[in-house]
Amino acid sequence: MICHMKKILTATLFCLAVTDIGYAQDGAASAPKTREFDHIIGVQINELTKQILSVNNTSSTAANPYLFTYNLTERSSGLGFRLGFGCNFISKSLDGGGKLKSQSVDIRVGFEKAFKLSDKWSAGAGIDLVLKNIDTSIDQNSVYGYNTGFKSQKLGAGPMGWLRYSLSKRILIGTEISMYYLSGTEKTTGSYYGNDTDNKVAEFRFNLPVAFFLSLKL
Repeated sequence: MICHMKKILTATLFCLAVTDIGYAQDGAASAPKTREFDHIIGVQINELTKQILSVNNTSSTAANPYLFTYNLTERSSGLGFRLGFGCNFISKSLDGGGKLKSQSVDIRVGFEKAFKLSDKWSAGAGIDLVLKNIDTSIDQNSVYGYNTGFKSQKLGAGPMGWLRYSLSKRILIGTEISMYYLSGTEKTTGSYYGNDTDNKVAEFRFNLPVAFFLSLKL
């Protein structure tokens, strides 16, 4: 369901971009309304770009896990709030028997400062608080007589930066870079060897600007 929602929202924003660019000059006669805040919603378009360019799906996937984004920016100061959300659900039967279920959720919340570089280009920098949760289970009780589970929950923070290009007054395309430090726990249960584990872990994640977002300014 999530994949279908992502494809529908991505296609909608893509159509809005084409329409808005084509009629951008028609609205020149009407004076723009003064707004205190800009609301920007976005969706990651890497998968759509692969399909349009006929890129092989076996190529590496962008490490940025956030599928949907939202930004609230105060226009005069450039100060704003940002939110990112991503999730992935997998449920499938294994070749050797049994069933795999896995779900992951990624959330980020942060504050930023936006800068206008030119009429078309803008940039921003800020700091995020991030949460990453993974829950995986493998049911092989009917085949091998055991079930296994893996749970991971990590919390972290770090700096980020973004760059956007205005295709029109309402449609933007951009990318971002981030450096997050995360720490938390990883638990395994019901393993084949019968040894459950509960470990504290930490990681440093550096996300290169390889994920692209198509955004709509409201």
